[in-house]
Amino acid sequence: TKTGVLQVFDLGAAVMVDEVAAHKAEVWGLAALPDGSGLVSGGADRQVRFWEYAVAQADEKNGGAASITLRETRAMAMSDDVLGVCFGGAESKYLAVSLLDSTVKVFFADSLKFFLSLYGHKLPVMCMDGSDDG
Repeated sequence: TKTGVLQVFDLGAAVMVDEVAAHKAEVWGLAALPDGSGLVSGGADRQVRFWEYAVAQADEKNGGAASITLRETRAMAMSDDVLGVCFGGAESKYLAVSLLDSTVKVFFADSLKFFLSLYGHKLPVMCMDGSDDG
């Protein structure tokens, strides 16, 4: 959301089951982790955050039933606002992060070590998609 909150919904019941304070500013990008265990978010607070799905304990908030929530596992600071995130390469080896300064930074997804910077765009990159065919 514009307030930095990630909202988790139960699509079958058509209800929101949790809100997670994820970023200090707008959330601009989301990408599912390649193994399906969670997601990555990027926001205007210049952070890329990694989340895993977790089971929330039953309480009155979720109608007395256990539900899904998100738990932060790690974060990565960037030099500018994050506009988009995506995984790509064979076996989703890379994480691409588009920034407001019109660059795309590519990192190794497992270690988060910097790989390369794609520059030359006249405007910020608003949308990316990765390929796994090498």
